[in-house]
Amino acid sequence: MWDGVTYVEPSRRPIIHEGTVPTQLVVTNAGPDVIDLLVWVRAALGDRDAPGHADIQMRMVPGNTRSVSGDMIGVALADDQGEHQSAGRFAAVAWRVL
Repeated sequence: MWDGVTYVEPSRRPIIHEGTVPTQLVVTNAGPDVIDLLVWVRAALGDRDAPGHADIQMRMVPGNTRSVSGDMIGVALADDQGEHQSAGRFAAVAWRVL
């Protein structure tokens, strides 16, 4: 059912889709940590490592599923997870291209 599954940790902020036209993805955070879903309307390779430069940034707690569309889509661990913070500091994400 999923087109891709990967992990996210403090040193790993994967780009899960990159292209030249907007593509719609359904993304699920399997946890255990909170992630930020980062969406760029137009791919900007020089800015992809800075979450503040994403056009859209959505917080996803474990178990959340979101549908997004963009040229480039990535994920990163959330900096301030509050009550959902885990000691291991990692999360698993899965996505499906629609």
